[in-house]
Amino acid sequence: MDATQTQDLKQQLKAKWDQRNALNMEMAAIEKQLGGQAMQDYELTRHDGSTVRLSEMFGEHSQMVLVHNMGFACKYCSLWADGFNGYFHHLESGEYGQRAKFLLVSNDRPDQQQAGAKLRGWQFDMLSCRDTSLSKDWGYAREDGDKVHYGPGMMILEKTGDGTIRCHQQTDICPGDSLMGLFHMFIRLPDSTGSAFE
Repeated sequence: MDATQTQDLKQQLKAKWDQRNALNMEMAAIEKQLGGQAMQDYELTRHDGSTVRLSEMFGEHSQMVLVHNMGFACKYCSLWADGFNGYFHHLESGEYGQRAKFLLVSNDRPDQQQAGAKLRGWQFDMLSCRDTSLSKDWGYAREDGDKVHYGPGMMILEKTGDGTIRCHQQTDICPGDSLMGLFHMFIRLPDSTGSAFE
């Protein structure tokens, strides 16, 4: 490949990155238009078995990133959470931008969550939404006969001055999304098949 071809490919790549960034901004704007729905103040369970209201978990924050996790049975959900563990404190501190509380929920039992979080070294707040309708109400649980299949996703919440909790945005979590940088490394390796899943 000569220098001219190399330069042409680099320009093509830059154009694609610009298109992707613009598309991400457009998608975020559309997601915001869907938001503002009031949601109930779910009672969730800590690792020690005590309960806490979702509203209480905001603490000093008025905004929250709420992640729905499929639990430790899903190795990919655990991989995403490993990534969140590396930067959630920057989100909560506002060091690099806006401040928001980070909270992860799953339908695992509290004792399962506690053991798994300790094993993987997770430091963020994690609660069980088991025996609540949170996952089903917001589209992260699908009934199939007598079984329930849970899906991963992210919600952007706000607690208003009167204590109302509102959902402003929702997105699914899946291989290749912008929330997990590792997959973007995988697909660029020389022997990659080009798939986020290998």
